[in-house]
Amino acid sequence: MHNNEASTSNNLSSFTDIRNNIENKIDKNLSRSKYLSNKILQYDRFHLNTMNFKTAIKKFRYRIKRTL
Repeated sequence: MHNNEASTSNNLSSFTDIRNNIENKIDKNLSRSKYLSNKILQYDRFHLNTMNFKTAIKKFRYRIKRTL
């Protein structure tokens, strides 16, 4: 009987270890995906600003050509 109890407690502790390990991996993946999505948003904003800047330059060039 004592042997069964010992193996049950070993199984439970290894199960707890496995669960903790999985939870840690999930946390790491979540923080990584948050980091990546922030980077993507930053890139999108940068890209949008670049496009707006290019458009502004085109309009400015057109205005200069019209006035000359």
